[in-house]
Amino acid sequence: GLRELELVGCGLGDDAAEAMAGMPGLAGLRSLSLRDNRLTGRGATALLTSPHLAGLAYLDLGQNPVRGLDRRALAAAPPGGLRAAEFHG
Repeated sequence: GLRELELVGCGLGDDAAEAMAGMPGLAGLRSLSLRDNRLTGRGATALLTSPHLAGLAYLDLGQNPVRGLDRRALAAAPPGGLRAAEFHG
């Protein structure tokens, strides 16, 4: 199964992040890099709260305009395996 996925500089937005968050086929991912796209708080929240991505150890959202994460959704999400997240820039 797929363990690492890098979609860097592809112009991905929140709709794409929400679609990815809903994909059971990505449940085996351990590392996801979406650096240098157009993800905001909506897309980041979808990824961080996705039950299909609960096994992620590393999430790179650097160089995205991530603002306004949904605190309630994050607080209500089941715990996952995330060990490191990148939000630089």
